[in-house]
Order: sequence, then C-alpha cells, then structure tokens
Amino acid sequence: MSVRWAFRCYLSPAGVDVIDEWYRAQPDKLKAKFDTRVRYLQQQPRQAWVRPYFDTLSGECADFGEIRFEWKNVQYRPIGFTSGKLEFTLVLVAEERGGKFIPRGVCETARKRRDEVIRDRRRAHDCAFD
Repeated sequence: MSVRWAFRCYLSPAGVDVIDEWYRAQPDKLKAKFDTRVRYLQQQPRQAWVRPYFDTLSGECADFGEIRFEWKNVQYRPIGFTSGKLEFTLVLVAEERGGKFIPRGVCETARKRRDEVIRDRRRAHDCAFD
C-alpha cells in the first residue's frame, strides 16, 4: 500500500516542533505504538479513520480528530485537523483520563494553533517521527 496522507506538525512561535519535542521525550516502546498508528492512518482513505485508531471529536473540540493509542494504562491522544487534501496537521498531544483531556484547555489550545497554521502554513511542517 502506498502512503496517501501527509502528516504535518505544529511549530511554536519560536519554531519548535511541539509534536517532535513530545515524541523525543517518550520511551522507545511508546514511540513504536505512535509510529504504528500513524503509518496505518497514512495508508487509509479518510473514511477508514475510525476507532480504535482514530476518532473525530465533538462538542468543544469539534473540527478536530484524535489518534488513539494506549501505553502502560495511559490513553494518549495526539490531536489535529485536516489541513489540506490528504494532509493532517497535529497540533498537540494530550492524555485522556476519565473522559477528560489532560492538560486543561486542550480544545482551546488546539483551536488557537489551528488558526495560526491556517493563517500561516509555515507554522507547521512535515512531521519526522522516526
């Protein structure tokens, strides 16, 4: 199967790739879980982005989606949005506990970062996970 989707990662105002920063701080086995999810999604048509690998968010986080995976009983949720044809931009990584995102304000931060990327595409670049 060929890669269909490109993943982009949000860059802070200082030019720091916040997704890569999070990724590099993780143990190798957690990185492997994340990599597996991304590789799977890259090769799927958008209609196949469903649980358990992905979910579309609603309510306060409408317009965003989350990559879903668990490692050592922690639910990780890289959050992003469809930013172009066959392009998904990750804006942050949250954890989910008891149906709530950690840290607080995840949806507000995601909206702010999405708006920055929409105004200036240079606020995201192609992700390089491995």
